[in-house]
Amino acid sequence: MDRVYFYCARLLQCVVLLGLVGVTLRVMPVAAAPFAYVTNTVDNTVAVLDTATNTVAATIPVGHAPVWVAITPDGALAYVTNHSSNGTVSVIATAINTVVATIPVGTRPSAVAITPDGALAYVTNFNDDTVAVLDTATNTVVATVPVAVAPPSEGPYGVAITPDGAHVYVANTNFIGNGTVLVIATATNTVVAPVPVGVGPFGVAITPDGAHVYVTNSNINGTVSVIATATNTVVATVPVGNSPAGVAITPDGALAYMANVGDNTVAVLATATNTVVATVPVGAFPTGVAITPDGAHVYVTNFNDDTVSVIATATNTVVATVPVGTSPAAVAITPPTSPACPSFLVCALHRLKELVAICRFCPPDPSHWLLDKINEAMGQVLKGHTVAAVQALQQFVHGTEHFISKGALTVEEGRRFIVAADALIAQLGGSRGGEAER
Repeated sequence: MDRVYFYCARLLQCVVLLGLVGVTLRVMPVAAAPFAYVTNTVDNTVAVLDTATNTVAATIPVGHAPVWVAITPDGALAYVTNHSSNGTVSVIATAINTVVATIPVGTRPSAVAITPDGALAYVTNFNDDTVAVLDTATNTVVATVPVAVAPPSEGPYGVAITPDGAHVYVANTNFIGNGTVLVIATATNTVVAPVPVGVGPFGVAITPDGAHVYVTNSNINGTVSVIATATNTVVATVPVGNSPAGVAITPDGALAYMANVGDNTVAVLATATNTVVATVPVGAFPTGVAITPDGAHVYVTNFNDDTVSVIATATNTVVATVPVGTSPAAVAITPPTSPACPSFLVCALHRLKELVAICRFCPPDPSHWLLDKINEAMGQVLKGHTVAAVQALQQFVHGTEHFISKGALTVEEGRRFIVAADALIAQLGGSRGGEAER
């Protein structure tokens, strides 16, 4: 497989991971750091990195040639583009780190971005010159937006959405002449403005205030085009390095980090002056960039040496190099965590609640009943009533089995609920059929 082709071409304190071979349970610690999701293009997997330890916590099989990943604002789901001719998007439930849906989109889907309210995902289809719009509640395509402006094929790649959710910016990666960035209005899913930029626009990132869009132009004399969203015009063009690809902006909007594929560096640009203030050597063929919610670290995928470089923003130096899978292309980091859980068990119950809440196959009645039982168990744990908490969870398990037998839940979804609940019952000192030990 040609590596260069793929370049060109709510609570997170406790996470339950279910193995697909047998059922292996792993529970992440309370108050865990964010997790970084990395697409391994050749392995057809996504590696999950614990940013507290910079180690791989899980590896998730997805579709063929995953090249991009985006995470919903609540941290519950990760959307992964599989860059094949019969392209799909794999949807990962982060509570259990398994794929819960696979969505056909277009030919060679490339990048994906999610609206700030988490309702829609926008996927660029490189070979179709379209952007597919996914409804995240149903995981179906609800619109397809043409984005080619002239022959030959434009090849849309990078995509980003303004903080107000009103506009989507799509980079059309034309390596023959100067490319364009097309602006889509989310209210109508139509193109409302083309913005001429440099040769081979690839990555797109938007400042937290929504005022400027940074677009990497991936030619040998690479630049970044800075677009003012008020006028949709380029207000600065900044040389950054050889063939810049991924780009990300710090949460305070002060710095932009660009991965330079051609010279194995990351350029650091001060957005106040649009000047490069540092250049950081990383691994071979860096492509994807993501920044932790606190702005302290930058994660960079090194496509040709199968690692992720971790840069400390305080010093702009690499502080860790993490082996992942083969040909890591993109990385996304889960959003800020909620305050630390008052206890491990409450945290785990919150995650079980999220798992039920994001169920894509559950009719309202089973979901509501199951959520009520989790809330009951949580209340009993907070009161210190362990036996009553176990009884509520036992009812949850038996109710899940009932809903499966009646066809109100799929076996797949129900199995996930039962395994997670059984683990909680065990933590409380109980068993599926009996009370907790006093």
